[in-house]
Amino acid sequence: MIMVSFFDSATEWAKEMWNKINIEEWLRGFGITSPEVIRGITFFAGAFIIGFFFKKYFKFALGCFIIVVILVVIFDSKGIINWDAFREFVGMDATQLDIGNIFSSAFSWVKNNLVAFISASLGFLLGYKLG
Repeated sequence: MIMVSFFDSATEWAKEMWNKINIEEWLRGFGITSPEVIRGITFFAGAFIIGFFFKKYFKFALGCFIIVVILVVIFDSKGIINWDAFREFVGMDATQLDIGNIFSSAFSWVKNNLVAFISASLGFLLGYKLG
């Protein structure tokens, strides 16, 4: 009976503390909203899984990448690949393939999604370290 009352009082205390702590207000102090936190957790989890498997299967992935590059070079030299049709299929604009445009768009994405970028970076590094 004493244990039941202890757990009841502990549960009530936890509920009171949860109600006193306003997480939304606390996050607003950092300039972060709840959807950004959820997005950050999602990016962290995804990057953790990618980092974990990247370390475990790096040699296999590198071998596959090398084989694909060799096949693309061979197919390109034989004229099998129609790059214009490929760019149209993927939706790439030939004028936006400049390396400066790619870096500026990547940098602007990082600026606009700083929480997601930081959480993904930390998730990848932690997953890589534990993999």
